[in-house]
Amino acid sequence: MEVVTVDPTAEGDVTVTFNYQVTDDPAAVLATVDMPFLGETMYELMSGQLPEGVTAEDLSASTVLLLEGGDTLMADPHGLYGSGTPWLRGDVEENADPTESFDVEALPDLAGAFSELEDVTEVGTEEIDGVETTVVEGSMSTGDISEMTAEERGAVEQLFGGGLESTLNTKLWLDADGFPMRIEFSDDESDVWMEFSALGSTSFEIPAEEEIGTL
Repeated sequence: MEVVTVDPTAEGDVTVTFNYQVTDDPAAVLATVDMPFLGETMYELMSGQLPEGVTAEDLSASTVLLLEGGDTLMADPHGLYGSGTPWLRGDVEENADPTESFDVEALPDLAGAFSELEDVTEVGTEEIDGVETTVVEGSMSTGDISEMTAEERGAVEQLFGGGLESTLNTKLWLDADGFPMRIEFSDDESDVWMEFSALGSTSFEIPAEEEIGTL
């Protein structure tokens, strides 16, 4: 998922890229956030204190692993924290559940809500990650959300991080079952896109205990 928003300091746009890998067995979410502007700022502030070879690009990305049961691990591939391990155990949030952090099963409700809007238009077909999709576009307002079912409202609020504050131009790439393989939405301040891939086949290694240090 990529978010491009207007910089309030009028110095240009700010781009943030999110990558989520989600598995059911074990129940875990591997989340990486890439913020180039933050990496450049940290590089300037930490000049002379960084391990040899670490670049601003290295500092722009951060990775967190959320495990079933609430265990939270933070990647430290460049040894910034001096633990000597590639992973660090962070503070555990009580009742944290990685399966609730990213509810893929709710997304078809989003497609259902979008399909019921009055000004939705089918604009073609496109293949996303080897899956044939139908492309539809339209707009969504606060008034539209008030008329949705509870399930549809929940899917919209999950995607947008709460209720809408303005009208959004939206575009969805729907597979044969109505699952949105790609979503784009924009308003006056930001542009966001999200795309799914490797559905049902995502996997990653869970760190062994000897690979985990503490902050």
